[in-house]
Amino acid sequence: MSNLDRLWDIEKHYGNLELFVKELNVLEENKEMLRMENRYQALKQTYEDLVLKKKTLKTHLRKLDQEVQIHEEKFKIAENTLYSGSVTDLKQLNHLEKEKEHHFISIDKLEDDILESMGTSDSVDSEIDNISRDILMLDTELVKKRVEVDSLMSELNDKINNEKSIIEELENSCDENLLVAYHGIRSRKGSGIAEIKNDVCGGCHMRIPENLVEKAKQGKKIINCENCGRILYPLQE
Repeated sequence: MSNLDRLWDIEKHYGNLELFVKELNVLEENKEMLRMENRYQALKQTYEDLVLKKKTLKTHLRKLDQEVQIHEEKFKIAENTLYSGSVTDLKQLNHLEKEKEHHFISIDKLEDDILESMGTSDSVDSEIDNISRDILMLDTELVKKRVEVDSLMSELNDKINNEKSIIEELENSCDENLLVAYHGIRSRKGSGIAEIKNDVCGGCHMRIPENLVEKAKQGKKIINCENCGRILYPLQE
């Protein structure tokens, strides 16, 4: 194998390497996975918010129950005092009636609040159950997706390492000066060698003078494209 042939092989393997690296980057930035993970985090946050809401409702219901008990006790005290016959003063009797009515109205309102809060609590319980199921399903999907992506990434990393090994082996057997020139061109142009196709440079797609095409085919020395500077590789008939 000539140095030019080695260089052409090196270029092809660099192309493979870049392709695999690009595929790996796409996997690492997997948009579907990102959407799933964002959805999962959103569901977890919603679940935590609902659990906190449930806890707050429970505390609120306990407080309402305590208030009902207080008003019931005061209502009974006012009622017992009113009907015990121990109070005969008209103003005191009117005051007891108003107090009794106040506690009765307060109990009625508190019980309405309790019923409403219980309804809200039931609704929150239902939401928590639904969110829990969604989290479980999405967690299962995420595990499967991560396994799939990890497997693909591992496969691509193996391919990348393999291409690097092949490139290293080829470069070690290639003329050092030619290799330096190749990498200098490649760093500027993205590729260091281009195949001649129908007297056209495969890198810049400009026509190559016939005399240069002929010299490249003879293979006696390295010929560069006059337009882009890439090393020219004659099409193998």
